[in-house]
Amino acid sequence: MWILPFMAALVSGFYSGVVIRLRSPGSGASLIWWSIALLGLAVASACLFIGSLSGWTSFIARTYYLFGTVTLVAFFSVGITYLLAPRPVAHMWALLVVVVAVLAAIILAGADVDRDAFAVAGEPGWKAIDRSELLMGLTTAMGNLGILVLITAAVFAYVYRRFALAAGLIAAGSLILFYGGNIIAALGGYEYVSLGYLLGSTIIVAGVMMTVGDGNG
Repeated sequence: MWILPFMAALVSGFYSGVVIRLRSPGSGASLIWWSIALLGLAVASACLFIGSLSGWTSFIARTYYLFGTVTLVAFFSVGITYLLAPRPVAHMWALLVVVVAVLAAIILAGADVDRDAFAVAGEPGWKAIDRSELLMGLTTAMGNLGILVLITAAVFAYVYRRFALAAGLIAAGSLILFYGGNIIAALGGYEYVSLGYLLGSTIIVAGVMMTVGDGNG
């Protein structure tokens, strides 16, 4: 069912453009990262769309794994640190996420891909990638740390009454991206992960809009 990932790609790309246009000169580092995260989500959705419509390739599978798995919530977590955390902390977390993303991209570029697995009906193409322990460790660490950062930020925002609802929505949307999509996909097929992308990204953008014009980092 290619229509769902197609819609998710269009919506996420649109959201990315909307968010970056909200940035004002000299401010809005968090908006930049959220826009990048939404663009990455659009790329992942586009990979699902192409894979569903015309078949998976090694490049499409590797690209999806990078943006739809490794960095899925990590980039959103960088945005929230720029909104709520001291600048040095935000810079350190951003640097770590970028380093891990680059390392994962290098590992993916050299990973073997079982092209025969692309012919298995109902299976996402990224499963054909020979995922090393290092790659899987990086993926797990980035996902779990990203979620931890987002939840911690939401709690901090609630306690200190600073962007509380916004941080809560961004964390909730990210949780849906990270967990909800896979739960939905398990019930109806891997393309249905796009429903989680659509719902999660919409909730995140609702939260992002609440941070605009009020000291956004």
